Order: sequence, then C-alpha cells, then structure tokens
Amino acid sequence: MEMQKKNSNRVAAIVFLTTTLLTTYFLKKLNFTNITAITSALFTASITTGIWLESSYRFLVKQATAPLDKLIKKL
Repeated sequence: MEMQKKNSNRVAAIVFLTTTLLTTYFLKKLNFTNITAITSALFTASITTGIWLESSYRFLVKQATAPLDKLIKKL
C-alpha cells in the first residue's frame, strides 16, 4: 500500500482519538480529577499525533523525491 497524505491524515485522526480515550481512561483509573485527566489526555494526544504527522510527512517527501535521488546517483 502506498502512503498518501489523505491516508496519513486519517491515521493521525485515529491516533488522536485513541490516545485521548486511552489516556483519559488510565488517568481516571489512577484517581485523577476529570479536568486534569481530560487536559492531560488532550496534551498527550496532541504530542503523539504531531510525532505521527511529522514522521509520515517526512516519509511522503522521501517517497516523492526517490526518483530524483536515483537520477542524481546515476550522474
């Protein structure tokens, strides 16, 4: 399967939602208050999603420039 920007954004949305839900669940199990659990979960999800988007976009750029890199190596 070829990675595309549309697929990357879908995965990022799924990562954000699952990270938020799981972090909220675990923080509630650790007896954090509601507002602290939700705030921490949103922060954690934002960081996780940002890391995913950064790495996937780097992969997309690398994939898009691969033919050019091969051509430069031949020269």
